[in-house]
Amino acid sequence: MQPQSLDDAMRGAMKDAATVHMPPTLLAATRFEMREELGRGGTAVVYAAFDKKLQREVAVKVLREESRGDAEMAIRFRREAEMAAKLTHANIVTVYDVGWEAGRMILVMELVRGRTLAEALNANEVEIQKGAEILETIGRAVHYAHGSGIIHRDLKPGNLLLTAAGVAKVADFGLARKIDSETALTQTGTTLGTPWYMAPEQALGQSALISVRTDVYALGAILYHILTGRAPHQGDNAADVIRRVAFEDPLPPGALNPGAPRDLELVALRALEKNPARRYPDAASFADDLRRFLDGDRVLARPPSPARKAEKWVRKHVALSAAGTVFLLALASYGVILSVKEVQHLREVQARTAEVLSEPDPEKAARLCAALAGFARGDKTVEGLLRIKQAEARHHNAEVKTREGNAASARVKVIEADLKILLPERDALFASMDTTTTPERRHELYVLNAKIEALKTELSDKQTQVLHLYATAVQADPNYLEPRRFLSNYWWRRFKRAEWAGDALHMAEARGMLNVFEPGRSRDCDNVQGSVALASDPPGAAIEYFRYAEGKDPRLVLGKVEDPLEKLPGGSYLAILRLDGRRDTRFPFAISRKYKNVVATVKLLTEAEIGADFVHVPAGRFILGPDEKRKLREMGDLVVGKYEVTRAEYAEYLAALKAAGDPVELRKRTPPDGWTEREGRLVPGAPEYADGGLRLPMARVSYWDARKYCAWRAQRDGLPWRLPTTTEREAIARGADGRAFPWGPTFDWIWTNGGRSRPTAELGALPVGSNPADECPYGIMDLAGNVKEWCSNWQDKGVRLRGVRGGGSRDMDWIEFRTTFVDGDPEKETDNDIGFRMVRTVEAVK
Repeated sequence: MQPQSLDDAMRGAMKDAATVHMPPTLLAATRFEMREELGRGGTAVVYAAFDKKLQREVAVKVLREESRGDAEMAIRFRREAEMAAKLTHANIVTVYDVGWEAGRMILVMELVRGRTLAEALNANEVEIQKGAEILETIGRAVHYAHGSGIIHRDLKPGNLLLTAAGVAKVADFGLARKIDSETALTQTGTTLGTPWYMAPEQALGQSALISVRTDVYALGAILYHILTGRAPHQGDNAADVIRRVAFEDPLPPGALNPGAPRDLELVALRALEKNPARRYPDAASFADDLRRFLDGDRVLARPPSPARKAEKWVRKHVALSAAGTVFLLALASYGVILSVKEVQHLREVQARTAEVLSEPDPEKAARLCAALAGFARGDKTVEGLLRIKQAEARHHNAEVKTREGNAASARVKVIEADLKILLPERDALFASMDTTTTPERRHELYVLNAKIEALKTELSDKQTQVLHLYATAVQADPNYLEPRRFLSNYWWRRFKRAEWAGDALHMAEARGMLNVFEPGRSRDCDNVQGSVALASDPPGAAIEYFRYAEGKDPRLVLGKVEDPLEKLPGGSYLAILRLDGRRDTRFPFAISRKYKNVVATVKLLTEAEIGADFVHVPAGRFILGPDEKRKLREMGDLVVGKYEVTRAEYAEYLAALKAAGDPVELRKRTPPDGWTEREGRLVPGAPEYADGGLRLPMARVSYWDARKYCAWRAQRDGLPWRLPTTTEREAIARGADGRAFPWGPTFDWIWTNGGRSRPTAELGALPVGSNPADECPYGIMDLAGNVKEWCSNWQDKGVRLRGVRGGGSRDMDWIEFRTTFVDGDPEKETDNDIGFRMVRTVEAVK
């Protein structure tokens, strides 16, 4: 006698549900304290419960009363527990136990607080990007289950749970089965699962064909739902849906949602292939392609080639046409229907069609088919075949141009690598030359220069050739992904470089090209969003946020921020921090594509720590360098003079030198003209000002005069005053957004004091702070014009030039007023338009 299986034993036991035998290992009814109902399905109800034995919250799944005597349902219930209990994964709902209560089976599981993906989709609360992240996680969990020998067979949005923390979990293994198993519950011809998400082999009841790729199909169907808001196939009833699943291809997601990313469409359609062999080989490969999309990389899924399309079309049309032709020829042999001429025509069409189909050269096949279409004018089948062959020829031409583009692109990389080596060699050779350099050595430089110029010319030509070849490939076959993706990536990089450099013209050019090659990315050009999280030191400051925007004139003005701080659009911002006992502090910051999130603790200083006519510049990130070579630098807290050092302040220094009885040093530091002794003190002469011009910036001082003054102030104040470096001077003027001028991106002479700001007869420095428009985000004045300012470091050590920044009152070129303008002068230069301002680091405050 054969031993009875557990399934058979359960069937026998369930014949009379009222007399079910309770095995000794079954759970006690008093162990669980049932709480609220979480969900109800066709066969079971799920409750939140408390396990009094293990002192934890659980979910309890109970067969419904009407399923109490259903042996098959009880077996599936037990099998769900067996399958799920083998799986231990963070993204799979854990099953703790299975047993009986009041004559009904119960399943004890991990309690997941949240909702299903189906509920989130119905509420339109799943963005495509987030949906792709969820499915990547689920795909890896499903792959883990496959690795444990289990196929789910009922993956759908309703069986994917989302916790309150956003963690996705796979649930309900009621239809799961072991890989390579066949049971009485899943015989051929039986259809189990949810029709809208089941694979064709499952819909047709072909259980022998069910594999891990069956779950891959379901994952693709869920992705399709995320992209379009509906399952791949719709129908009036389940039978209609099953028919469509088995025999019809779904519409491309882009046809239902033009905003669906092309890459995700390709991933979904590959997973939804009718033939399992054409799908992803496993759930991990599906998840890997989603990760490529999320990382901005190229997905492996590809659109069907013309040959693949031809395969489908020929299977549907040409085969039928050939059969019809054979049938007509058979009738014609009896002379019943066709004339001799018509028979000859049909045979000619048949022979030439065979020639077209057997021709391996796509372009030649297209020409043969065009001739055939002319011969068999009006034959719809031949016209359809012609369209396919023309598409194949275009695709072939696109492939040829793409290969040529790849070769040219490889040459570009070689040239760039050569230049990366040769340019530093040339610079080092040039730097080593002086009057003693031999003619042979100079000739070596000339040869190297010629080689570099030749490579630069070739590089420019090859780059143009690459773009032309790829564009020609796209023109030949707009559906061929490789050249389109190259051009999309190329123009996307160009856009990001132009955006970082603030180059509006090249941003517009790149945006236009992206609109041609990948419209979705064109829309991404304006889609920059970030966040800010600021704290204060000491803590407790009130913070107001403002955003810079163009005002009535092109200068940037401030407007109150209305957006949530977690979702700030890209742009330039200013935070003002206020705390009792501390001076209000300005903290500029920028949200950009490159740096989306700003997190900082802003140090707040007292009035005494800063000082009158000085400004605290808090530590932060600064964009420095010319537009085409911008870099992000971090700097610590500084205290900076709100104005340039004035004549009045410099007069105090001269008075101190005189009081110290140092006539030599006094003579060295006294400006060459315009200063007279009055009441025992040296004072400037400026008859046009009532106070003698004491509020004018101190000019006509050398680098050493400025440095000596800072040293005297440091000794007098007990603070480490010094001249700023060129980097600090640029950062102070530009703020955090890399602006071209202290007030914004554009220039007007009326916003500063320069050579064209006033009539020629009135040119010259003005009292500090006279032009309120010449103010940087920190509230520091006169950084663009009035007088240039000495900096502490060398501009060009080879010719002994000290760095000078800013424009002067007599400078006639607006470029000199840019925050990035580079200038230098000999250390002993005493120009009417060169002054200085002081800075110190906050860490050195005593």
